[in-house]
Amino acid sequence: MLKNADYQGFPKRKLKAALEAHPGSRFGVEWAPEAKILAQGHTLTYGDYTFTCIETPGHTLGHICLYEAAKKILISGDHVLIDISPNIQCWNDRENPLKSYLHSLEKVSKLEGVSVLPGHRRGFTDLKSRVDELTRHHEKRLDEICNILDDVPQSAYETAARMNWDIKAACWEDFPISQQLVTIMPDQLGVHG
Repeated sequence: MLKNADYQGFPKRKLKAALEAHPGSRFGVEWAPEAKILAQGHTLTYGDYTFTCIETPGHTLGHICLYEAAKKILISGDHVLIDISPNIQCWNDRENPLKSYLHSLEKVSKLEGVSVLPGHRRGFTDLKSRVDELTRHHEKRLDEICNILDDVPQSAYETAARMNWDIKAACWEDFPISQQLVTIMPDQLGVHG
């Protein structure tokens, strides 16, 4: 896991501490349940509910939302959250997870009049407005990063240290190490969150 300990400029001592403190390292198990792969258009029926799978990569590669058309329910998982922006996870340097995420947002924004049940916090109903907010958020972040990189080339860690964050910390160095790690490289090192 630590074969490239300075990946994207993340200091080795901090990386080691973050990985050791991550719940996946402390509470993970070797056992994994049998998985059935679901894809776009597959359906799941339970009682009076029939959910259709909508592939929504971005937060993770295989993320899906479940849509119940008759009852207008969208189980959005971590794709659309009410008041926080989902972490966009990069699995390798060949993927463009933000592009995938924005495309996935566009896909679900076409669902009108739905009750959204996210994986965190509380449910909500104004999906289109929330999708618009998330899209603007990412456009603003991209502009901020371009402005930071306009000065001089930097690692992802150095760039993140110069960004504006909503976390309650006086400066980047005061951020929780786990937050610094997930900001820079959430799944590059096998840390899943």
